[in-house]
Parts: sequence; structure tokens; C-alpha cells
Amino acid sequence: IDEIIKAIDEKKLVLPEFQRDFKWSLEKSEILFDSIFKDLFIGSLIVSKPKFDLVCRGFDVRKRGSKARKPSKDQYKKEDFEHHNIYTLLDGQQRVTALYRAFKGYDEIYLIFKKTEDLKSSDFYDANTCDILGGFEDYIQGFDSIKPDCRKTFHLKISDLFSYVSKSEKAFTIVFLNCVIAIQIANNLILNTNSKSFIRF
Repeated sequence: IDEIIKAIDEKKLVLPEFQRDFKWSLEKSEILFDSIFKDLFIGSLIVSKPKFDLVCRGFDVRKRGSKARKPSKDQYKKEDFEHHNIYTLLDGQQRVTALYRAFKGYDEIYLIFKKTEDLKSSDFYDANTCDILGGFEDYIQGFDSIKPDCRKTFHLKISDLFSYVSKSEKAFTIVFLNCVIAIQIANNLILNTNSKSFIRF
């Protein structure tokens, strides 16, 4: 996924003009992230390096409901594709655009963690040894496009998660742990945040 995002940023992956517009709802984006998290098959992507001139455009990052102009069209020469390693996305535009919009913050999709009350159970936390049980994925509840109540639920915006992990895994780990510590303190639960099993990428 990181390579796809980078290719779009660098205009190395573009859309042929004949591709339909982005139509997915936020709910479909939620389902996509949930499927990826559950390691379900989300379909293949078909990319091509054309051997001919082709009119292409970038990915749609307009605000939802906006009447702003669509991404501009550009005439690409055969040589552009060949010499600059530019590819066109022939199938998978809705999925790729949904991912790109969420990771870059154009759409707000939230990663929801399980309730603190649930994490107090012996399935997640050993009160005797102060060890956190399981891996990072065991703490995830799901995804939502509606911002949760921060007083009740710990959550992260997908774009923030992507930004921290992209810049530095260590930076993300520090932010994540600080947030968790704050919630645990608020709920009178002290956890051993030095446990290496807590964060698992």
C-alpha cells in the first residue's frame, strides 16, 4: 500500500481518462479497511505501461460534495510512460482512491480500539505480571467514518496513523503508548507499557 501511495504522490500512477469518476461512499471505504485488517481478499489491481499516447488524469481528492473542478487531464506521450516509469491503473480505481483519500486525510476514517473495560479482562491483561497479552491487532474494534467520543473510546485517524508510521515507527509507538497510558490512568488501570508484546507491526 505504501508503494501505491508513493506512486500517486509522485504522479507515477495515473488514471486513463476513460475511467469513471470516484463514486464510493465513506461506508464502502470503512468496509475496505475492515476487509484489509481481517486479511480478506479485496480483489486485484491491474496496471499497465501503455505503448501509445494516452490522455490521463490524477486521482480525485476533492472534498466530498464539492463542485470543484475534476482532476485535470494531461496528454501523455508513449515516451513519458517508457522513460519516466509512469503506469496507468486500469482496474481498482475505487479501492485505490478510497485508500489514498483516507491515508492522506482527504477522507476521515477512524481506527477504533476496543473499550478499556474489555481490555481489563484476563484475555488482554495479566494483572499479576502486569503484562499485556496478544498483539497490536487484538486491540482493534473496527473502523468508522464518524468520529467516536474520545471520552469513551480510544481512536486514531487513519491519516495520522499513516503519517506517524511513514515518518518513524518509533515516533508512532511513542504517540500510541502515550495515548494508551492516558486512557489507562483515567480508568485507574496501570499497565506495563514496556512490554514488547504490546506493539507488533
